[in-house]
Amino acid sequence: MAKKPDIASAQPLGSYYEEAIVASGLADDVVDIIGLAPRPYRYAEGEFICRHGDPSECLWIIVTGSVAVREQNRTLFVRRRGQVVGEQHLLGNGYQRLFDLVANEGTVELLVIEKASIEAHEEKDVIWRNVAKIVSLKLRDASIKASSLSRQLEDDTRILHAYTNEYALSRRPNRAEDALPTTRLIGRSSGFPMSSTSAGMLSSWSPHARQILFSGFSTPSRYPSPRMGVTLISSLAMA
Repeated sequence: MAKKPDIASAQPLGSYYEEAIVASGLADDVVDIIGLAPRPYRYAEGEFICRHGDPSECLWIIVTGSVAVREQNRTLFVRRRGQVVGEQHLLGNGYQRLFDLVANEGTVELLVIEKASIEAHEEKDVIWRNVAKIVSLKLRDASIKASSLSRQLEDDTRILHAYTNEYALSRRPNRAEDALPTTRLIGRSSGFPMSSTSAGMLSSWSPHARQILFSGFSTPSRYPSPRMGVTLISSLAMA
């Protein structure tokens, strides 16, 4: 498990912390919030809260700042005040963390709640129901984002097909001296010449569309598949 920072974290649990717990949804319909034994910790920007492979023994509620959910130094999502992180892996026994959690902005203050404290709580059934609800809401949000990205991908693909099919390219002037360096590169890799006119069109496309273009025209398998949405949903939901 990531080493806990050497900080002064012994302040009594005040209303500011209770507000963060209530905002998180973890304590919905829970009478005894203090019975969860939440403990505040502070992390400096860039410090690891937990690492991939650590045992799942607690969850965190963000009080100030934000937390980045990372996979191999790539940020998948950012969670902010009043949100819970690390909760999904508590739902099973012996689970390990799949992602790194890193303090993202300035000093980040968190409340840590141990799985053992939840299990020992008189209202543990209500608390676990709240954990399941939090996970469900994250899955819903991830599904919405994946659907939006899928629609954007379809739009970009239609644009690419409209402007890079053999007929469309044959209708444009073929003047190599007007081509930009990027269009020369695309022309060599794809076998289709591109004029300065198409270069201007290229600059107006989204980064995703240009990425598809660079990946090659003759290999359909390189186009992102529907499975990408499933992977994205899993990554976002586990944050």
